[in-house]
Amino acid sequence: MMKVEPRKIFAFTAGILIPLSVTAPFWQKQEKPPAPVQPPRGIVAPQERWSSQKLEAALARIDQAKTKAEMVDAAAELGKIPVNEVPAALESIALEKDDRLSLAASTLLIRWASDDGEAALTWAWKGLKRSMVWREAARSIFAAWAWSDHASLGEWSLAYMAATKLADPTLSEAEASDTPLLTFDDVSGIARMLIQEDPKVGYEVFIKRGGFSSVDHEIYEGFDDPAKIEQALQAFPNLEDLKARHHSLTFIRDSLSNAESLLTRWMKLDPEGFEKSGYKQYLHPRFLRNGNVADKWRQVDFSERESAANRILDKAEGDLRRRAVLGISAEWVSLDPAACRSWLESLPSDLTVEARGGYVTARASQDLEGTLDFIGSTDPSYRHTYLMNAFDAWTKEHPGAAPDMATWGEQERQVWNDLEALKGVIEK
Repeated sequence: MMKVEPRKIFAFTAGILIPLSVTAPFWQKQEKPPAPVQPPRGIVAPQERWSSQKLEAALARIDQAKTKAEMVDAAAELGKIPVNEVPAALESIALEKDDRLSLAASTLLIRWASDDGEAALTWAWKGLKRSMVWREAARSIFAAWAWSDHASLGEWSLAYMAATKLADPTLSEAEASDTPLLTFDDVSGIARMLIQEDPKVGYEVFIKRGGFSSVDHEIYEGFDDPAKIEQALQAFPNLEDLKARHHSLTFIRDSLSNAESLLTRWMKLDPEGFEKSGYKQYLHPRFLRNGNVADKWRQVDFSERESAANRILDKAEGDLRRRAVLGISAEWVSLDPAACRSWLESLPSDLTVEARGGYVTARASQDLEGTLDFIGSTDPSYRHTYLMNAFDAWTKEHPGAAPDMATWGEQERQVWNDLEALKGVIEK
């Protein structure tokens, strides 16, 4: 069985997959006031000054918390601290614990970011840029900022990218900079958080980011409401340019290909509504003509499926080719996991990462043990992502149930328990 460090998987989950209501467990979540009601914005907390004894008691309670419920309650209490006292409180505590951002530091940064995200981010950069926990802190700040004031974060992100090139900074560059230096992945995370709050604002950041990522497809595939897709499409000022491509058989990959992905998602979710909408005119005829390639593949004789799957891929291009791989693997794995796995491993390298993710998602709800064995055989740099897929798929299919961990190693049990704890914190 695979061995995964619980800290890494837990931090990845908290920073990347956590819903934007991340702040809810720490404070009583109140209805967000319509902008520009000021002050305060986001979560309302008492403003009376805390005594040093009260702060010490709240910090001690967090330090002593052992169970999930105790941690949530302790963080909720600390989260009531007046925001103007957060900087001093942060200066008085240990920011790291076991190579992770401490719960106290995370709570205080989220509290601060729910009121002033830019100030919280700047403080965290100056204090943590030399530390491995900087990105964990930044993700927590961005999540709270997006939840409490998504318009402000969107404006800040666009202004940042207009003035600063996204890149992984060297140590000397980080040392010399008093302002945060963000990477492509940092902004990708911001865009995904913003899309959950306001699809148009999120896609504006997504478009400005430029480039492409192997996990970009998760953004548009995450939409389950055509109305939200329509909001996201408003971020593209040049949809009319898509019509000029209708005569071309070549797949063009640029910012407008993201619009095409949204349009195809809408067509899949609500074919009748999409047909009647004014947006059908923008979708290339090849998408309308090909339909769901997995449906076609499903009708092929079992003994000929591998060759049939390859023929489908040979005829597909760009995004349609990638979607064909995901659709075929999702269907095939339910019938013959071994044959499906063998086929996936034979694919070109540019398709295997996403294909394995689709395989894990499709198989986990049916055979968690086999899925974990498969994950253990993959590239270590992608295992945490695949485990996320497995956890999400299994818990969605078996709500409230617990897997049989009798044959699992201690680390595997801890990873799963961490994920369950985080899920419980989010839902509470």
